[in-house]
Amino acid sequence: MIAVESVGYRMIDCLEIRNFRALEKVSLKGLSRINVVVGPNASGKTALLEAITLGCRASPQEALRMWFARAQTQVAPGGEAGFRAIWSGFFPKLDLSKPIAIQYTDSDNNRRGLRIMRTVSPPAIVEQGRSVAAPRPTSGPADVAALAFERRIDNTSEPEIVSSYVGPQGQLIVDNADPIGPAVAVFSAFSSPNEADNITWLSELSLANREKEALEILRQEFPAIGSLDVLALYGVQGLYVTYGGSPTKLPIGLVSTGIHKVLTIILASLIYQNGVLLIDELENGIFYRRYGDLWTLMRRLAVQRDNQIFVTSHSLECLRAALPVVQKHPQEFSLIRMGIGPNGVTARQYSGAQFAAALAEDVDPRGGEPES
Repeated sequence: MIAVESVGYRMIDCLEIRNFRALEKVSLKGLSRINVVVGPNASGKTALLEAITLGCRASPQEALRMWFARAQTQVAPGGEAGFRAIWSGFFPKLDLSKPIAIQYTDSDNNRRGLRIMRTVSPPAIVEQGRSVAAPRPTSGPADVAALAFERRIDNTSEPEIVSSYVGPQGQLIVDNADPIGPAVAVFSAFSSPNEADNITWLSELSLANREKEALEILRQEFPAIGSLDVLALYGVQGLYVTYGGSPTKLPIGLVSTGIHKVLTIILASLIYQNGVLLIDELENGIFYRRYGDLWTLMRRLAVQRDNQIFVTSHSLECLRAALPVVQKHPQEFSLIRMGIGPNGVTARQYSGAQFAAALAEDVDPRGGEPES
């Protein structure tokens, strides 16, 4: 069985973010199938993708994974100081007193949301569909650091609460919970393509007798690819391909990081039907002459698999390569330009037609000037 599907979900139409990292107040409406996010460094592009991820998955475990990725570690510090070191970075100016709020409405007008707020004791948690009191520490300070993650699936039901707090031995307690929104695939700018994910996804497609579908799409982009397999040599699994008439199969990472990245996008699109793909810095690892083909591929897969894509880019060359497909399908694109103004981070939206017009007139869609 294919592991991740979001059947029944529709595209995110409106998104409201309050007090998440540098995004103190961001409102986006009329989002499209492919949303291109641009802007200077520290303008909140990656934070926007993180807010979407956290709003859909809505669990402390997911937030902790984000912290691990940013901190480039897998060790969580303990105690009150460790608690603050981990969670304060999610709040503007490291101020945990201002609750985070992420709300979104899909194209069927279904509303979901997440609030993250500081409390002085472990809040209620969800257990088998009902809220129960979280166990308090049996030793240590009476009031411990804690965050409540209030998850709301619609406007009528009671919110669910999961939490993170400092345990009796000073350890970080982090609850997990099922997603409240569409399935989300995240492509970080911090790391190379995740071979473990690709092995799992290709294996799941193989179980459904669909592995040839992925190979055929990959060969349309790279005709020199002859085969695609998961092999286990010396007890270590890996993705192997034949390439350019090679008589032996080679690890895909030795053939090309760019091909590996394109394969990752293909597999995620096939697995995450009706889901959301978040791609940070699309151009990383891709040869510039392939940019146009990649935009065309992403748009085609998104339509076929009913995906929604949010993709960031720093590269003007990469953005200009999108012009033919944006001109042909302007209704399926939008541009979100992040900026840094006197009152903080801003996010301005432009339609696909405006995006295409800027590219056609050789106007840099990235902006870069301070926002007024």
